[in-house]
Amino acid sequence: MSGLINGVKKSKVIPKLINSILIVVLVVLFTKISLFERIFFQGSSLYDFDLYYILIENIKNSVNPYSPWLIYTVGPPLLFLYYFPFSFLKLADARILVTTLNIASGFILCLLLSKKFNKKYLLTTFLTLSIIFFSAFLPRFALGNGQPSILITLLITLIIVSKNSFWKGLLLALAASIKTIFLFPVLSFIKDEKFLIAITLSFFLLTLISLTFIKIDWYVYFFQKIFPDLNNSPTPLSGLDYYNQSLKSTFFRLGIIDSYGYLFFPILIAVSLLLVIVGSFELSVIATILLSPVSWQHYFTILFPIFVFVFFTMKKNIKNLLVFTFAFILWFIEFPWIHYTTPNLLTGLLASHYFISGLLLSFLLLKKK
Repeated sequence: MSGLINGVKKSKVIPKLINSILIVVLVVLFTKISLFERIFFQGSSLYDFDLYYILIENIKNSVNPYSPWLIYTVGPPLLFLYYFPFSFLKLADARILVTTLNIASGFILCLLLSKKFNKKYLLTTFLTLSIIFFSAFLPRFALGNGQPSILITLLITLIIVSKNSFWKGLLLALAASIKTIFLFPVLSFIKDEKFLIAITLSFFLLTLISLTFIKIDWYVYFFQKIFPDLNNSPTPLSGLDYYNQSLKSTFFRLGIIDSYGYLFFPILIAVSLLLVIVGSFELSVIATILLSPVSWQHYFTILFPIFVFVFFTMKKNIKNLLVFTFAFILWFIEFPWIHYTTPNLLTGLLASHYFISGLLLSFLLLKKK
């Protein structure tokens, strides 16, 4: 009897000990990453966010945000809806707010994933996912630039865990209002009428709201002058183009850029048909990122909930685990030294590791189907 009691006590003590260790690790992680200290206590700049803040100031002064002398952006005017509320704060305060929003989004998405896939060990799973997420390069890169990638990751997570079609449509509309490329996953819901109604109404309403400070002329200008050239990178392809992990940039790194013009549309059509047939939202998110004309590294932050989804739902055989582990390592790491290496096939492959990670994750999703 005493042995049974001791066993019960140990079964309660060990999880508490593990959770305590994980909490300490998470706290240390945040105190040791200088990024957070710089943003909150030293007013460090958030490069991308600061640029959009300046663009919003120009918009409020009735200056076309696509004027040639301003910062180049490929997104439609609707994307400024996300940044507009921050313009009512001083830049330093806006930086703190957007960073807090993204950090909170990271913790919330880890909590949602834990509740969805491992509720029995909720706290342990939440702490583990939080440590993994915030220690990875991509989320920290997004935070350091003030990009909304972590917020979009939360929206994608909400869609993954939700069962309500209307709610999913609203969430994807919000994501697409920040990064318009996320209209592409609509293909995976093409047979869901409630979803289609929700995203159409929500996206239309968000566009109407944007017209309170965005001139219709700027929408016209975007579709006449900017949109036709969207398949071209906003910056010239050079070196290994490591920060851009799109299909086009990957072709460039591998020395086959000449074939991109012939292959892109057949690939796009084939993938679109696949998404309609398979109906996998997770697969459509990966395809969106890989096929986007420009896929900055921080976009790949959005793959995190899909990794979690695949891990908890795939068959745990050796082959799947090996592919998953390799894909996750390629997603987790960064090669800062590769910027200074000579472009060749080997360095081109190494510099495409985020793209390859997305391909491997897609393979695991297709195996599930």
